[in-house]
Amino acid sequence: MNAVLRAGVKVTQRHADAVVYISRTVAKSYGEPTNTDGSQKNLRRSVIYNGLNIDSITASADRAGARTPQQLVSVGRLAPVKGHRMVIEALPELAKSFPLIRYTIIGEGNERENLMSLAHRLGVSKRVHLLGWLSHADAIAEMARSAAVIMPTRDNEGFGLALVEAVLSGSPVVASTIPVFKEIANRGIRGIHFFTNNDVASLAKAVTKVLAQPMAPDAIANSREQVRKEFSAKEMSRHYFAIYQQTISQGR
Repeated sequence: MNAVLRAGVKVTQRHADAVVYISRTVAKSYGEPTNTDGSQKNLRRSVIYNGLNIDSITASADRAGARTPQQLVSVGRLAPVKGHRMVIEALPELAKSFPLIRYTIIGEGNERENLMSLAHRLGVSKRVHLLGWLSHADAIAEMARSAAVIMPTRDNEGFGLALVEAVLSGSPVVASTIPVFKEIANRGIRGIHFFTNNDVASLAKAVTKVLAQPMAPDAIANSREQVRKEFSAKEMSRHYFAIYQQTISQGR
């Protein structure tokens, strides 16, 4: 967030009845204690995670069909901050151990030509597939059909909604070590494997481990259940409702 917008938000929140941050990472960026969450008694400053329609996402994933061996997929706009370049740079090394390796990107943006140019220079253009934007259900299904979902975002985000969706898809996830991704994993979410941010060799090592050790069905079920507890729309609504109740009871 640029300095002018950040200053404006700080002024606005001083006059608000309640302030909600979508992650502890965002709360910390505003100088709030990082141990706050939506269940605390004082809801003047709260962290409430964005909620998802868990049933809809898992239904799309379960209808996807069989996995494609050695297929990697990322979902996100084609921009340098999303880190797709690192995955392409890792493909030559990964291809030595996984001859069927391919990388599919769902999204669109001004980096399309640069990414394909890089793939040609590295001799992996036939392994890189840019699908453009798909419907939400189709994107979830593509993640579910893949051997791994790659989240190579280079800079921090407010909340990793796509990361949570990737976990729900049932595929193992390889993610960069940005703070909000680590925060999500620390909520007890399994199936996320981290690589050092902006480190191609570390990314390749994490992908190799995931492809060599597929995720067990019980681990998928456990991860989905934990997501339901932490990131469902119902859970989000419950916390917001508590804030409204407190605000109304105090006559604000």
